[in-house]
Amino acid sequence: MMKLLDLGERPWEQSMLIFHALARMGIEALVIVAPQTPYISIGYFQDAEQEVDLDYCKKENLPIIRREVGGGTVYLDRNQIFYHVIWNKNNPNFPKKISDIYHHLSVGPIETYNDFGINTQFCFVVKAHPQHMLRDVWYCAGINPQVLR
Repeated sequence: MMKLLDLGERPWEQSMLIFHALARMGIEALVIVAPQTPYISIGYFQDAEQEVDLDYCKKENLPIIRREVGGGTVYLDRNQIFYHVIWNKNNPNFPKKISDIYHHLSVGPIETYNDFGINTQFCFVVKAHPQHMLRDVWYCAGINPQVLR
């Protein structure tokens, strides 16, 4: 059974490290969290020097962490709530194909945006990460499903 962990605001290190630890421990969970202080998160395969102004981050004491999964560089702060879904790749409730997982994981957030009166739909967008949710023509969210072993 999947656990729901609504963690509220946490130190930036915890906001990222928790989902990595759960995956390593084999615990399925939906983790909802917001970092207490800003930080930069870069994907596993990204070159920090090309993606981030390292001098600025150092000057501003803005921490940078590399995720153990792919995806793009993101700036995160307490004004954002984000979530991680961690599941066993053999869980029969999740699609097996990565392309199907994109849509599967978008259903809940899309319904929530629409419940708030924000017209949102699942769309294919030609970018570094092809699957995104769009609100009218504005980018709202991206998902990056990864198989953690």
